[in-house]
Amino acid sequence: MKPYFFLLLLPLLAWACSSTDTTATANHTDTAMVSTGNYAAAAPLPALPACYLYVAAGDTLFLRLRSKGEDGEINGDIMDRAGVKENFSGSFFGQMEGDTLIANHSYMQKGKRKVRQVAFLRRGDGWIEGKGPAVERNGIRSFSDRGALTFDGNAFQKASCL
Repeated sequence: MKPYFFLLLLPLLAWACSSTDTTATANHTDTAMVSTGNYAAAAPLPALPACYLYVAAGDTLFLRLRSKGEDGEINGDIMDRAGVKENFSGSFFGQMEGDTLIANHSYMQKGKRKVRQVAFLRRGDGWIEGKGPAVERNGIRSFSDRGALTFDGNAFQKASCL
């Protein structure tokens, strides 16, 4: 009788092992999955705070990701030491959309507060700054077509936070 009892439990055991736990995948908060451009990609965030540096021909840009809120909002700082009279240092608040951080960057220019939208594509241990057509609306310079963003500009490499 014992072998027959085991055979009766075998289908139940097989069914239990093949079922998936949907709550574990639905509650995974460190990865965003949204379409960016023509593809969808998962973008695990680094441990925060995290800092990145871009240096080239007299330009020095520093990107610091400070924290991630419960709603997924990421905030940080952009410090620009581009060798020009005015630098565009300020703070940003934004969201991950797939492997891309889209944020509003607030800074001072010629004594006035300015806001511009920025985009950074996560690649390996760094970020690449996005460029694209923008329009001014309600005092905020925003990308007019996110699908037209190109990421062939400033490549930020991992750096130590100061």
